[in-house]
Amino acid sequence: MRIMPPIEIREDKDKIVITAYLPAAHKDNIEVIVDDDKLIISGEIKQENTKNADGVIYSEVYYGKFSRAIPLPEGVDVSNAKAKFDNGVLVVEIPLSEPRKGRRLKIE
Repeated sequence: MRIMPPIEIREDKDKIVITAYLPAAHKDNIEVIVDDDKLIISGEIKQENTKNADGVIYSEVYYGKFSRAIPLPEGVDVSNAKAKFDNGVLVVEIPLSEPRKGRRLKIE
């Protein structure tokens, strides 16, 4: 089974915040790559205790390699992106290089 970590993407007034939920992952087994149009989160969730693995009756924990590519909007400043990992939650903040402008559309 392919591991697909759940994510949440939020836009604050001056940055994009991407949160990925990686329970059972270790910081040293996660790689974050950002370029102008995408963020790639990849790594591996390793099974810590293999001695008891044979005796597992039921488990919803997935172990193995994962990779997730997330498209980024135009106008992000990838050179100032930051990532932090705490208690199984990866948070990536990417500043917006310019304010995003939108307009309300009339529905016909």
